[in-house]
Amino acid sequence: MSERSTEHNLQTIMRKCRHFTGVQNKVCKAGVNYDTLVPIPCIGRVGAKIEPAFCEKKSCPTREEAIEIDKERAEHTKRFVVALSAAHDDAKKKGYKKGHGGKDSLPCPVCKTGTLHYSVASYNGHLWGQCSTKDCMSWMQ
Repeated sequence: MSERSTEHNLQTIMRKCRHFTGVQNKVCKAGVNYDTLVPIPCIGRVGAKIEPAFCEKKSCPTREEAIEIDKERAEHTKRFVVALSAAHDDAKKKGYKKGHGGKDSLPCPVCKTGTLHYSVASYNGHLWGQCSTKDCMSWMQ
């Protein structure tokens, strides 16, 4: 990753409130109702003018915390690619694809102790997966 994109990632992380749970939810982790905030100050675009926080509970990660969050995300992405690739390869061997869905499982290549269950939708070929080990890996396409 380039130095510029790494800095962009860090700036993005540092502008997002640690309490933000997403606009699909009614309240943040700090208990603030999003409907009371217009505009929502929880996230800010990199390069945009920094507006004052309109929420007294807004708390953003420090640069050091952002670096750790970025590292954790990169590691999670690596684990995800390992699991997705394993499930995809296994499904392909069995002929599961768009028009011919199916489901199966294999030893989890991420945690090495659980079972990675997956299914392929015949409608669109999307691959779903989840490891039996709590908090190991899961995704939906």
